[in-house]
Amino acid sequence: MKVYIRAESKKSLNERIKAGENVGGVSYNPWGGEYHELKSLPEGTVIAVFNKVVSGTPYAKTWGTWHPSKNIVK
Repeated sequence: MKVYIRAESKKSLNERIKAGENVGGVSYNPWGGEYHELKSLPEGTVIAVFNKVVSGTPYAKTWGTWHPSKNIVK
């Protein structure tokens, strides 16, 4: 699964996670999108970090994977 999360960078996303913010994002499929809370996602979920939308689609500036055991996106 790939989830798009709005953030300036992986560093800023991890700072928000560390601060206790309830971070979430959207996975897209041909029929629309589905919201997911980051903490509910399994180990290794691909995270697309974006901060702008182009023609209605999030434009990922960096990618990472979710590691819930460490509470971090690497």
